[in-house]
Amino acid sequence: MEKAERLATANLHIAAEIHDLLGHDLSLLALSIEVARITTAKDPSSVDHVLESLAHRARSAMGSLSDLVLDLSKDQSTSQLQLMAKPFEDVVPLVKEIVISANSAGLEISFACPDQTIITEDTICNAIIHLAKEAITNLSNHSVSNKGVFTLSKSSKGIHLELLDDGPMDTHNQRNHQGAGLINCQKRAQSLGGYAGFSLVSDSNKGSFTAFIPWINSAAQ
Repeated sequence: MEKAERLATANLHIAAEIHDLLGHDLSLLALSIEVARITTAKDPSSVDHVLESLAHRARSAMGSLSDLVLDLSKDQSTSQLQLMAKPFEDVVPLVKEIVISANSAGLEISFACPDQTIITEDTICNAIIHLAKEAITNLSNHSVSNKGVFTLSKSSKGIHLELLDDGPMDTHNQRNHQGAGLINCQKRAQSLGGYAGFSLVSDSNKGSFTAFIPWINSAAQ
């Protein structure tokens, strides 16, 4: 029975990691293809450049998948999935790179990080990156405008993340508030004593993805 429970837990972990990785990359790839269709229709001479850009994004997704498979084959006590030893001062540029990559696929997201701090808690760093990717995936899949404002900030209690999209909701692709990606984010944040969630802002039908991860080590504040 204990072995079965460990296997079930491992399977859930693998499923969550694969979803978080491929869900983000494939959403951006699909968006890139839509942008490519419009671009090449307006400028047929751009076909070669556009196709190479799509191929590069696909190769990047495959590379990420290969890294994930390699990590999952390791002892989980030393897996890079659990150990991302980068201080917060390095995580900010990483999150910014995620936003830039999303914008190159066709989104229009501005990035703001008004407060800088140094943090060595690798678990928080890992969570921030997963949460950032899911927030952007949610906007890509469900916001008609594909525009938003991504804010990463700190307080005395922890790290705050918000992606406010410009709405409105795609009525042909209704937002699923209990989708696998959001559930994964909620579990990841809750495991660290925080929270993650999505909500519509008043009557504007704009979406707000918010998350909070508390400090693990008070010295990092």
